[in-house]
Amino acid sequence: MEDMTYPSPGKSRVYEESVSEPDEVRMARLSSLLSKSEKRPPLLPQQNKNPRRAPIVLKDSPCRHDTRASRLQLSFEDIPRSASPALEDTPSRTLRSIKPSQQLRRAEWRAAAMFQHYQKAMEIRQQQSNVGVDVFPFFALPAELRSSVYFELLVTDDRVLPTWRGPRKATKQQKNMYINILLTCKMCRDEGLKVLYGENVFDFGEICNRPNNFSRRFTNLIGSHNASLIRIVFAEYSAATEELCHADTTRIARPLFNPKPKATLTVTYLRSFLLTFNIFLPDLRLFAISIMPYGHDEATHYLLQLADPVIRNNMLLKIKWLDTKNEPKRVARMAEEICAQESGLIRADYWKDIDGWIGINFSPPSSGREWLTYKGVRGKEGTLRETEKLGEYTGDE
Repeated sequence: MEDMTYPSPGKSRVYEESVSEPDEVRMARLSSLLSKSEKRPPLLPQQNKNPRRAPIVLKDSPCRHDTRASRLQLSFEDIPRSASPALEDTPSRTLRSIKPSQQLRRAEWRAAAMFQHYQKAMEIRQQQSNVGVDVFPFFALPAELRSSVYFELLVTDDRVLPTWRGPRKATKQQKNMYINILLTCKMCRDEGLKVLYGENVFDFGEICNRPNNFSRRFTNLIGSHNASLIRIVFAEYSAATEELCHADTTRIARPLFNPKPKATLTVTYLRSFLLTFNIFLPDLRLFAISIMPYGHDEATHYLLQLADPVIRNNMLLKIKWLDTKNEPKRVARMAEEICAQESGLIRADYWKDIDGWIGINFSPPSSGREWLTYKGVRGKEGTLRETEKLGEYTGDE
């Protein structure tokens, strides 16, 4: 039976040649091909276009074996300089595309500046240690000299205003307080806090129209103990508030509104007001209250509503009405009436009775007003016996 297997059309010529060739010719041709392959140099693996990228090794590739991977993979050390010139100088693609922001540059500048300051500080420190300079201990000074240093650093030349953000300076031009000395050690803190809160002038402003929770935020910020160290307190009391307390306000009163102030200037009210700040009235060195003239406060607005409508609608008459209310004799008479009602309060002159108890050269804008001081503190008699006699004036134990 004849063989019915036929070669494919594409391989017919090769098949015919292989069939027609004798075995000797075929072996000679194969030997020549093998000799040519031995003389040809071995092929190097194709280099990557980007020499930074590592060659890809397949899972089933023989390059995974250590013996053959050394021949086929190309490391950075084997790359000649001609193939990758100046690799260190050429940035990568990501670095070329991303530019440093202005904030990053500023941060680098700050870091460099801080490093320079640190180096200078270390040089100065080494110089002092090499020279052998003896540092005089601060606490070896007498207590009087240390108090003078604290006073120079921690006491400003103007008022300090209690606000919901904490103590604030009254003006931007006044002297700064350098409180960093309190951070050195516990002894400096204890001594400095007494000067910081005991020698500065704290101005509480209008004392009878403060909200009930005014002291909570201030006390939480500075601490109740620090607030109890305050020794000099200034306050204001509106003359219009005193007149409104004794006036008939039925014409402008409404069902849920009473224009009369909640409190008047009494020693009992002053004691309770200061206790909300954890300040004890007998512990104060100076407590001075200035009589605020008629002006743009709320009490003056209510008094104008009680006045003649012609005065309210005419600016010239309104100015004359304010000038009449603010006559010095009339305000002085009002201060005497307040002192007659409250035996613990006495009239005072700012330059004679108040300025001498302040350790700074301070001239407030209210120095020309009528002033009242608390009798039981150092501002007038200033002895402990007078403080103990306070119960006779207020009826307290």
